[in-house]
Amino acid sequence: MRDTMQRDVYISASSPEEMEKITQALEEESEWIEEESWGQTFVVFNARLAKIEDYCEAVRNRVKEMNGRSDAVADLKQAFNLTSQFLAKMANTSEELRYHTIVELDNLEKLLNTTQDWLKIYK
Repeated sequence: MRDTMQRDVYISASSPEEMEKITQALEEESEWIEEESWGQTFVVFNARLAKIEDYCEAVRNRVKEMNGRSDAVADLKQAFNLTSQFLAKMANTSEELRYHTIVELDNLEKLLNTTQDWLKIYK
């Protein structure tokens, strides 16, 4: 676990305080394993491991989110494209043949524009 947490991606996803806390916990557990773990039960090992995993969970979640972000953005852009195509098709369809009201289509277009603007800002 120490090697994993020392990778650049994990370091960049954590604050110095978090990394210090994690490093300290790993050092304490390493010392315990070397000096005091003899004769301990599986339950004790699992409890100590769970303590370290609790420290690391927030950082691992951030790394997972960072790794999946490009796919999520690509999916969102595909949804933008499909929504734009749908709105264009509905604009060329007579009102009698549409299943959606003008208000619903306007709301969808506003949502599309708002979300596209949001992505430009936070990308």
